[in-house]
Amino acid sequence: MKPNKCILILSILLLSLNVHGQKKRDKLLNNPKFEWVVDSISTDLILYYEKNSFSEKNVEVLKLNIAQQLRSTLNFIGVEVFDKPIHYFIVENRDKMKLLVGYTTNGTANPKDNYITGIFSSNIKSVYANHELFHLIAMNLWGYPETWINEGMAVYSDNGWNGYNLHEISKYLIDKNKVVSLNRMVKRVRKYDSMITYPFLGSFIKFIDETYGREIILKIWKKGRRGLKTHLGKSLNDLENEWLLMLNSLTYKDIQYLQ
Repeated sequence: MKPNKCILILSILLLSLNVHGQKKRDKLLNNPKFEWVVDSISTDLILYYEKNSFSEKNVEVLKLNIAQQLRSTLNFIGVEVFDKPIHYFIVENRDKMKLLVGYTTNGTANPKDNYITGIFSSNIKSVYANHELFHLIAMNLWGYPETWINEGMAVYSDNGWNGYNLHEISKYLIDKNKVVSLNRMVKRVRKYDSMITYPFLGSFIKFIDETYGREIILKIWKKGRRGLKTHLGKSLNDLENEWLLMLNSLTYKDIQYLQ
């Protein structure tokens, strides 16, 4: 599916999961620059959006889509419910997000304090993605992993990137010589452009999950990349070669990305 630029702009450009450096939920709730309407989808999903905002004017559509994203995320993770209240702060643009969390982004997740943030407007709808919900729920259920698999799984939870198939856009980026090796991404993913690394990681994690199963994913999540040889009998380089071989067999068309 091609991206509709009027409906969805890339939902995740920057994401910080350094929980200890994030603001407490009360700081967001009591931010004097925002007049929150407190609403809910259920007792376990509380919404905060601004008075007279796009969210308030389109609240039924907003609730419907967030409820759908929660169901999709839970299904991807493999659980029926998440038994902690999720607090969802929703703003209209990236400038307001910066006022709220302290830096420019389309969304954040704080699993320690059980809140996420997102944007809902006429042209940015990051709340239509699983990404932040996945971070919050998975890190509560499975623990805190290495960044590369955390981001890869979050991208994979949406099963696409900017409207494109994960494997196809990865092949496209390789063909355009926009490549970051897995070894470098795994070690220091934040050093590189997320517009390149995130689709690569999503594609790679999807490949591992579909080829070797969720049990292996969970072992890597809990033990890190150094446990690959123990649990799978293969190194990161072995898996990267298998993934690249699979990508090399693919064809794609009509991808317009990072032009």
